[in-house]
Amino acid sequence: VLLNQQTADYPGRHCVDTTLVSLMIAQSINIPAEEKISLAAAALTMNVGMALIQTQLHRRQGKLSDEEFLQVRKHPEEGVRMLEAAGVKDADWLAYVLAHHEAEDGSGYPFGKTGGDIPRNAKIIALADRYCACVSARDYRKSLLPNVTLREIFLERGKGIDPVLAAHFIKVLGIYPPGTFVRLNSGEIGVVSRKGGSADTPIVHALVGPRGAPLATPIKRDTTGEMYAIREALSEEQANIRFNMSQVWGNEARL
Repeated sequence: VLLNQQTADYPGRHCVDTTLVSLMIAQSINIPAEEKISLAAAALTMNVGMALIQTQLHRRQGKLSDEEFLQVRKHPEEGVRMLEAAGVKDADWLAYVLAHHEAEDGSGYPFGKTGGDIPRNAKIIALADRYCACVSARDYRKSLLPNVTLREIFLERGKGIDPVLAAHFIKVLGIYPPGTFVRLNSGEIGVVSRKGGSADTPIVHALVGPRGAPLATPIKRDTTGEMYAIREALSEEQANIRFNMSQVWGNEARL
């Protein structure tokens, strides 16, 4: 999600990103396999109701027109209509698509549902949708750092977001999710490769030495110690690193 922003147009990539993050959360709370299939199908098709205008909206820099605003507000219902017309009969799949923009405090759409009236899996998709949208660059704005996005999600818990689910979301991803560029106290710049013992002490592979020279091979760093603790998260532009993902994650990450 974080390192492959240029591999496809935003609308299609965003649904795949959201599905992957949704499934990570579902896996961690032991959602049954059949239920995960419905959740994944809903995440992949959550925006089908505005597919015809999504690229246009992604590139827009100004305010939405009244017609565009209405299309956005109606896209969950339109998506369900289109899926039903295509032969989808899975009630859970349709329910998750319909409710993926509802909010805990009733401020969402299309029906302004609250708390317990919103399916849990629709809430998971909503959180993943929001997170992936924030960490993705758009034509009209830069991406937010993952830790900044997660902090905003945590601060909004109990308002538009289920507080229990928000806390769990951050626990699963960690404050610095894999793929985040970071600067260590040592002065090295690297990429978070996997979760560590706590949310703020992930495993990092250093890619650039303290004097700014690229390292011949990535060096694994444990951020629990003071010397290699994370000093700050960096944007892709700030890190200015080009590396092959297989160097850190092995052949399964080769593109």
